[in-house]
Amino acid sequence: MSKSELQNEIVKATEDLPESLVKEILDFAEFLLNKQSRSASDNLKSELGLLSQSQTSHLEQEFTDYKLAYPKIND
Repeated sequence: MSKSELQNEIVKATEDLPESLVKEILDFAEFLLNKQSRSASDNLKSELGLLSQSQTSHLEQEFTDYKLAYPKIND
């Protein structure tokens, strides 16, 4: 089943639910998004912890003044 088909099924399944239960479904979806985000962040921290000192120094130099070198256009 495709993502859009799953989304349609979720909408159908929630149509007859009371508002309080629909809010619980939203809370659960937000929990899953936060969990996924935390997992990605933890993986990045773990990978960065494996760098050698010279690799860490090089990476820090690469990001020195990155906001000046790469300003956001649509901010």
